[in-house]
Amino acid sequence: MASRLRTPSKFEIREPKETIDRLARFIRIQAELARAKQLVVGMSGGLDSSVTAALCAIAVGGSKVLGLSMPENETFKPGNIEDGRKVARQFRVRFEVIDITPFQDVARTMLDPDPSNRRIAWGNIKARLRATILYYKANVSDGLVIGTGDKSEVMLGYFCYDEKTRVLTRDGLKDHSELKSGDIVFSFDTETHKLVEVPVENVYEFDYAGEMYHFKSVSGDLLVTPNHRMLVQTSGGRVLFRRADESAGRSYVIMPVPRGWDGAPNLPMTMPLRFKQNHVERTVSVSIEDLLYVAGLFIGDGCTVKGSISVPVKSSMTRAEYLASARSNRGQFVSLIQPNPSLKTYETYETDFALPTYSKPVIRNRLLRILEKYGIGYSQTPDLVRISSKAIQEFFSQFGIGARNKRIPSWMLQYDSKTLRSLMAGLKDSDGSHNDRLGAFYTSSKVLKDGVVELLAKLGLIASVRIRPPQVTRFKNKIIRSSTRFEIFYSVHNPRTKSFDNSNTEILQYRGKVWCPSVSPFENVLVERNGKYAFCGNTKYGDGACDVLPLGDVYKTSVKDIAKHLNLPRRIYTKTPSPELWPGQTAEKELGFGYDTIDQILWGLERWLSPKEIASDLSLPISMVTRVRNRWLASEHKRRMPLTPKLGFRTVGMDLRLPVTSPAKK
Repeated sequence: MASRLRTPSKFEIREPKETIDRLARFIRIQAELARAKQLVVGMSGGLDSSVTAALCAIAVGGSKVLGLSMPENETFKPGNIEDGRKVARQFRVRFEVIDITPFQDVARTMLDPDPSNRRIAWGNIKARLRATILYYKANVSDGLVIGTGDKSEVMLGYFCYDEKTRVLTRDGLKDHSELKSGDIVFSFDTETHKLVEVPVENVYEFDYAGEMYHFKSVSGDLLVTPNHRMLVQTSGGRVLFRRADESAGRSYVIMPVPRGWDGAPNLPMTMPLRFKQNHVERTVSVSIEDLLYVAGLFIGDGCTVKGSISVPVKSSMTRAEYLASARSNRGQFVSLIQPNPSLKTYETYETDFALPTYSKPVIRNRLLRILEKYGIGYSQTPDLVRISSKAIQEFFSQFGIGARNKRIPSWMLQYDSKTLRSLMAGLKDSDGSHNDRLGAFYTSSKVLKDGVVELLAKLGLIASVRIRPPQVTRFKNKIIRSSTRFEIFYSVHNPRTKSFDNSNTEILQYRGKVWCPSVSPFENVLVERNGKYAFCGNTKYGDGACDVLPLGDVYKTSVKDIAKHLNLPRRIYTKTPSPELWPGQTAEKELGFGYDTIDQILWGLERWLSPKEIASDLSLPISMVTRVRNRWLASEHKRRMPLTPKLGFRTVGMDLRLPVTSPAKK
């Protein structure tokens, strides 16, 4: 069967005059509807902008078109300006050159003294500066800004993490298949340098085959695509984004650590505790700091016990039954000859703290002082402090029954860093295995492990976790098998950064899933890989602004054909496409393969062919097709109005549609 896709002719303009007339007519109608006196086009000297300027000149006449070349010193190429000038002269378009370097220098001073550290963000600043100038020129002349993007560019986007990377959420670690919109994750506020909680907006993933950068250290492990935005900290303390491939070229990658967090607003600093002991019911107001400290002691090495006890009694009858049976026929009390003794069973509710007098006397005494402060009764053995109360036992049950089920309730972790220090102090004091010199905490509970990592992050500490598998030992001819244990390590010296020595960084060939969550407004998230945690960014590209996009439904390969029919200089349609956001950038290098292949894939996707069909038809790896497909789908938000909550009768971008009519006569 003949290939449906491997035919270059489908991108050829079969009726060039009619196609050019249709595009020009569209531009002319939009200009008339807007009553535009001038059309403004950014002319880089490249293919798309040259074709767009020519179409505008055909539509309204060259005298009503202003072509702007806006070079800057980092990507300046004299040949591009000359190419733009030739096209402008050919179609009698007015042509101006505005050097945006002075604007760029102001932005550099205000935003970042070293813009090369933030190549993607800095490149987008240039695009925004150019758009600002285009709109200024249009606004002062009642004009329209005409965009120069084509269909191939509009449909694509970029992403970053490997499939083993997970994100820490309020509900624990989640991978790309588990994370969903609305999940609460942890982000680094690049302005305050504190941790904040934010919802996930979207999760994007696709198949990828190509280079990945593997950053490794004792406390860090990241495997990311070359264009991934690393959240880094400069020697001067500034926090910014830097591409992974740029970061790998330096001696070290320094990543920031948060300065704690502010907590949820208006949380109570006391909590009422109602309980009953010795037939007396009381309500006390317990300070949150005392409560969190005692909770930490319990989570680390406490337990609740619900049981029963049977005691001998003279009779199993109730008081009313006894009084009724102990009267004579005349109503007088008489002695019962046989009182019928028996056992009576009572339910017991106990909360135990394993604080031996011989190893933790200071910690035990601190707990006793807190209990006495609030009038809570207790009993002691050499190994335990025991509280007998149903209400208190039920309160401590929320922290989990049994060592493998221990957890920190989410409401506790909403308190600010200062308050949470009491919880961490209780955890450290309770854990017989805790090593305060090394900064280590041990637990057999997976849920508690995630809670402690979140707690540490909110205290301004980044953890690393090692899993110790079950150990088998023999004691007195008995085989004892231990539980899986999570060993949580952190620095006791409270460092403000963590670092990667790039002598350990490797470039790997990777084939598999890559993915990235969208998290506003700081575009970074606390991720984990192989037990190592770090705040890291994602890939986010900005789009150019415009009023009309004539080539938005024309593939780049077809734009080249239009350029030939417009008799543009050959250099215009044979040069390598580049947005010129940074030196040496080319669009095809960013994507990994040429537009001749990309357009054939997009053409098939536009017709709802499956990736398998397209890959077979073009003799391509299915991963390449899936990669293009997922980038197209993931950049859908760039092709729509910004998301708006519906409140009114009709909403822009949803159900508000305006009729296209001829402009009213003046």
